[in-house]
Amino acid sequence: MSVILATASYDHKIRFWEAPSGIISRTLHCPDSQVNCLEITPNKQFLAAGCNPQIRLFEINDTSNPNAVLSLEGHTSSVTSLGFQRDVRYLYSGSEDGTVKIFDLRSPSFSRSFDCKAPVNCVAHHPTRNEIVSGDQSGAVKVWDLNSSKCINEIVPDAFGASSSSLSLDPVNTSTSAAANTHANAHTNANANAHTNTHANNTHANPDNSSTSSSSSLSIQSSIQSPSTGERASIQSVDISDDGRTCIAANNHSIVFLWDPTDSTNFIPLSKFRAHPTGTYLTKAKISPDCRQLVTCSSDQTAKLFDITRPQVQVPVPVPAQVPLQVPSQVKSNPSGGTNTNGTCTNTAVPVPVPAAVGFTPTLTLTLAQHQKWVWDAVFSADSSYLVTASSDNIARLFNLRTGEVVRQYEGHQFAVTCVALNDSST
Repeated sequence: MSVILATASYDHKIRFWEAPSGIISRTLHCPDSQVNCLEITPNKQFLAAGCNPQIRLFEINDTSNPNAVLSLEGHTSSVTSLGFQRDVRYLYSGSEDGTVKIFDLRSPSFSRSFDCKAPVNCVAHHPTRNEIVSGDQSGAVKVWDLNSSKCINEIVPDAFGASSSSLSLDPVNTSTSAAANTHANAHTNANANAHTNTHANNTHANPDNSSTSSSSSLSIQSSIQSPSTGERASIQSVDISDDGRTCIAANNHSIVFLWDPTDSTNFIPLSKFRAHPTGTYLTKAKISPDCRQLVTCSSDQTAKLFDITRPQVQVPVPVPAQVPLQVPSQVKSNPSGGTNTNGTCTNTAVPVPVPAAVGFTPTLTLTLAQHQKWVWDAVFSADSSYLVTASSDNIARLFNLRTGEVVRQYEGHQFAVTCVALNDSST
């Protein structure tokens, strides 16, 4: 198969599609759990499905076998994010149980575990270094060094500070907002009961119907509409560009942060901006393979594309000698901190100055507004020219990013489509 396209839904089904025609080619069943995330191996051999609490691997080319060929055990709550190392030497995952785990795929149990001290929403692997970046519901972005099994960097970006092209990254209050912690994650909830079909229908399949929305969904909206500068907000997505020059984190209040991650222990802030209107809930953010675009998905029923091409020349800001230089701050790991033998991040977050630099504001290039309900996930084609989105309107859509038009609709799920995976690479 040259193009592998798969979607998963709250109907407990994974569907493979013929991408050009929109025809369902295969259906897999997960009767005991919803599927929170999907990932295809770079060699197109396996599809990994993050469930509650297992990770299941399915053979893509063996269409006669509907069962998982391997079930990875170790997480104790919903798996929210996963991925494969480029050479498929191992799988990495994040979970609401507060851990990031590494599986070498030769065993059903994990080989390493890192304690994030908060439910993990997202994980990303650095393209050239043995490092994993995690984002959690406490509002922290952490860098885990797989060679030393330590947390080598922790950043807690301000949850609500005003967007600015001049790197207005305000210091944060290290006390965590109770509302932000309680309602940080609308996609999966730490309570196992949140993963029933009833919750799916209320929160995802029909989130814009106030008469059927769950109290959790209503509380999320309330907490978003009552911002307080200095509070933390759940990090919903993290990603690192394939060239390793840009790292992004996006919180549930639709604020996106960009850093230069060249130095693993000292991310340099590049930009901070609001991707969707105040009061909306950001669900996913991802960088395109060509490293030029960023897509964000939201409860406002749209997916938005931003040009994140960085300026080629960064000119220092001139400051008169007699005027003290005031630079913004962010929260970063205490260099004197460390980890325990279990991979627990024990660094104490302290405010440190951010180096002065000229920031830039990513440019909105395209708004895809064809979905009728929340957009939960999106994935680029290998050439960054197409995008597949997943929505609570039970449909996945293929967009031509040159025109913004819908090329194909993938219809067949009975409930919200919560995740999508695509591999159309030629290698």
